[in-house]
Amino acid sequence: MDLNGLKRCNDCFGYAAGDALICRVADALNDVFPGEACRIGGDEFGGHLLPSHAGKI
Repeated sequence: MDLNGLKRCNDCFGYAAGDALICRVADALNDVFPGEACRIGGDEFGGHLLPSHAGKI
């Protein structure tokens, strides 16, 4: 996932605002995908999704 608008946020509001935006996105992703989302770098996030029955195999 690419976080569009991060550069504009940094340019308009400063790096502290950009960092806060990254943290909010990371928190939201971890709420939906606990322990599965990670920041790849810059404004990119990734993760892997497993079927809910994977542990039963």
